[in-house]
Amino acid sequence: MITVIDDEFLDEEEREEVKNSCLNLLHLATMMPKLYEKGFSIYMLPLGLYVRRHNYEPDIKIKRIMLETFDWLYFKLFEKISDIYGTTCTLNENLNPPGFHIFIDKVDFRTTKPNYHVDKFPMIEDLKDKEITSWIVPITLPKKPTGLKFKDGEQFYYKEGMLANWPGNNQHAIWPVIQEEGEYRITLQSHSYINDNGSVTVFW
Repeated sequence: MITVIDDEFLDEEEREEVKNSCLNLLHLATMMPKLYEKGFSIYMLPLGLYVRRHNYEPDIKIKRIMLETFDWLYFKLFEKISDIYGTTCTLNENLNPPGFHIFIDKVDFRTTKPNYHVDKFPMIEDLKDKEITSWIVPITLPKKPTGLKFKDGEQFYYKEGMLANWPGNNQHAIWPVIQEEGEYRITLQSHSYINDNGSVTVFW
């Protein structure tokens, strides 16, 4: 269900650069309110489409900063996706570029239930008829295993620097997360779809 595309997509130096950039831009991130209510400090940078499905307009300032800060990372990701599909890969200009989940300090999901969901966006005109592929690059992870759990029972554990994808219509959840003070769980998140002409478009 989940496919590892590249076991070492980002090296240690690249991951450290991304981590530091994410933390430097944390003032532009949005805290996930439902998880904040549970006492967890978990942010999105920038907002992912799935949290604003019915009323979505990217923050132009934050989008510009993301594109400037992570230009090399986006280039590397888009180049890899282009190689996989053997076609061009571009950003959906109406939506946000790939973004990050940022977990800070102590987080223990054992006090919650998995939030299973699918990555489908039928209410967005550009996406309503598209089959979505979801992408992940773990940047930095806590010591205890963490990853993605699918509703059919499959458990997948992340490795720092890997690139993986899965069909967006499969129900999945962030799981497990057991993170201590001083640790971080930062992942690069993205979605893509194939256009009628065979090219690939990326968004978050």
